[in-house]
Amino acid sequence: MEMKLIIATAVLLYSTAAFAEAKQEDAVAASSWQDTGLTFEFLDERLTTRRCHQSELAFVSCVAAVQRVLDARGSQLRLLPAVASAEANGRARTVKRFSGLTVAKMRGKRFLDEGNALVLLRERTQAILQWRAHYPVSRANPVDFSAVRRWLLAEIVDPERREDFAAAAINGYLSVGDAHSKLVPTDLIRGSMAGRPVKRGSSNESSPTYTGIGASVQGVGEAVIVTNVVRDGPADRSGLRVQDIVLAVDGELVTDLPPASVVGKLRGPEGLGVSVTVKRQDQLKTFMVVRGQVNVKNVYASVFVDRGWEFGYLRIDSFVDGNTCAEAGRGLRRVLKPALNGIVLDLRNNSGGLMDQAACVADLFLPPGEVVLQIKNVEAPENARRLRTRHRQWTEVPLVTLVNAATASAAEMLAGALQDHGRSLVAGERTFGKGTVQTARPWRGSAAVLEMYTAARYYRPSGRGVQLVGIEPDLPIPLPVDGPSTERIVLREEDLFPTALPGETERATPQRSDNLSSLSACVAAEGLADKRRKRSLRERRPADYSLLVAQDQLTCQLRHSAL
Repeated sequence: MEMKLIIATAVLLYSTAAFAEAKQEDAVAASSWQDTGLTFEFLDERLTTRRCHQSELAFVSCVAAVQRVLDARGSQLRLLPAVASAEANGRARTVKRFSGLTVAKMRGKRFLDEGNALVLLRERTQAILQWRAHYPVSRANPVDFSAVRRWLLAEIVDPERREDFAAAAINGYLSVGDAHSKLVPTDLIRGSMAGRPVKRGSSNESSPTYTGIGASVQGVGEAVIVTNVVRDGPADRSGLRVQDIVLAVDGELVTDLPPASVVGKLRGPEGLGVSVTVKRQDQLKTFMVVRGQVNVKNVYASVFVDRGWEFGYLRIDSFVDGNTCAEAGRGLRRVLKPALNGIVLDLRNNSGGLMDQAACVADLFLPPGEVVLQIKNVEAPENARRLRTRHRQWTEVPLVTLVNAATASAAEMLAGALQDHGRSLVAGERTFGKGTVQTARPWRGSAAVLEMYTAARYYRPSGRGVQLVGIEPDLPIPLPVDGPSTERIVLREEDLFPTALPGETERATPQRSDNLSSLSACVAAEGLADKRRKRSLRERRPADYSLLVAQDQLTCQLRHSAL
């Protein structure tokens, strides 16, 4: 029976569901799939010469399954078409030849090579698309996938980690037909993602704490990448940043290791330092991180005064926790004072999570009865379901919602709902573009393994889709021309998930009304954000430029309404 679990997360690069030392990740690393009984039976049926050539989808799925097994081995093995000479560019050595395929060992240390690390990462994730073009060639000269499967089982798969390799192979096969499909241990998903009942009231629960570096890492393609850094945690204080690619731990290269092994090396007792070498854009950097107590705070709220106006600030880092809405309600209650003039809702780097939590937060800002989103089943899109607000609106003060390219999934849904209803101006940059909803069901009758799969698409109240197009801001915030992040590489859904469901709508820039144009002109004329940023650069203090611009926007809104 299918689990009643609706999740909308941007997995892989922007997945922040588990920190490197948190209990959820511990569960995966400790079990290492060994208690699931997972076998290669699924691929024994499909990874055959005949089945793999039945369609382009089957062919590419077979290739992806084989490559994931090679990746799990952690020895820089790459699957190449036989027509491509592995030695042609001097960067690879042939390990095994099959009819139509070559297994090569890549020379060098991958992300130690010259070039921007995230550009390389994007190219590697897109590599699977090249096999689509090779499918017609394979029809004329069939690849002996049956022989490939036998070789994998005999030479590549570690008998002591057979379930690990089976999980990697099956996930590779499934990901081609459904980019967000994957197998997970039942204990992991029930323990960390099922959530708790949605509450809008107060709660005395404290933020969870654990001992570690305060960072999350995940495997993306051939890289182990930092996907989340806890604010004010050890990693954050040391200088680690999201999108850093981990190359070495305590001087030992980890470029050939699976993510679980890297996580194990990052763990350690409180007070003990660990050296972490990363590739950031084009640069190699090494940080000494002293492990300590980490307070995982998902929601942050504060009040500040700017030019005589009193503003509230509410930041939500993700919707993975089932108590996020209750936390947001407590935070909003703290800032809702009689003199409050406006609120900045910060959804930057929010990877999404539980859809009902994001809808519940929308309930805080919208009147009852408003549509928050529409959900349409992938297989039966005519069966649409609408989620509406149900409770009393908490506040009507002006609202600016900050987003960026890492604002994904459920967070995009919240931003889109506030934008469509005219409740909030959305400021920043185009969001990630994940408009699909995942749910879980038992894997082939197993009680130990669940299959996450895409069950539905979601749509904004206006009916527009989000998949691949994201949310376009009302007020784009350009990065400062002399800022440190002007050359950053942005990776969205289409970059990291080349086999994702296609978009159904074209990108559309919000219509700029006279009021919006006047507001933009006011912000430009105000220019306070630029002045403050330049002052902070002189004083060598970090400045959150986007937040400064949001403050200018709120000030301009209040001035216009006062005229």
